[in-house]
Amino acid sequence: MIIRTFVKTVDTINEWVGKTVMWLFLALTASVLIDMFTRLSHRSMHVWAFDVNYMIYSVNFMLAGGFCMLHEKHVRVDAFYLMMPLRAQAILEIIFYLVLLFP
Repeated sequence: MIIRTFVKTVDTINEWVGKTVMWLFLALTASVLIDMFTRLSHRSMHVWAFDVNYMIYSVNFMLAGGFCMLHEKHVRVDAFYLMMPLRAQAILEIIFYLVLLFP
């Protein structure tokens, strides 16, 4: 019972964070467009543009990851994954989430 409550709480937090972080993609798009237009029109670039784009993208990647996993919208190569039993799929997902998302 406690585990179900914990999982439901985490899912609720992931849902809220994912829907909130989605708006950062607009900021990322605006930042890239500003940088692109100033490069084309003034033949110069802003020093801050790369850093801002990099930071906004990394925040989106890390915070929207739980939302993508909650709704199973993340990219997965299913060639061998679908042939495995459910237990092996779960173990494989845990291993890859720890290896790829922990650092």
